[in-house]
Amino acid sequence: MLTEYIERAISKAKYKKLEDGTYCGTIRPCLGAIAFGRTLRECKQEMRDVLEDWLIVKLRHGDPLPVIDGINLNVGAKVRGKMDAVQAR
Repeated sequence: MLTEYIERAISKAKYKKLEDGTYCGTIRPCLGAIAFGRTLRECKQEMRDVLEDWLIVKLRHGDPLPVIDGINLNVGAKVRGKMDAVQAR
């Protein structure tokens, strides 16, 4: 499910060429996930890396994730958070 989420999120990425000839990529539902590259190909690869890191940070902190194309990763995060609270007692 995580792989499918990443693929669907990547499909929503938008790229633009900047004034200096480099590229910038963002994924609108994933606020804060932004990538840069000297070429469009480099930017796309960086976007994938950035998205994976962004997801890890969000999941680790229990932050809500956007639902993308019906894929909701928040359900498991809520359960995990409750289990962590029970184990801490």
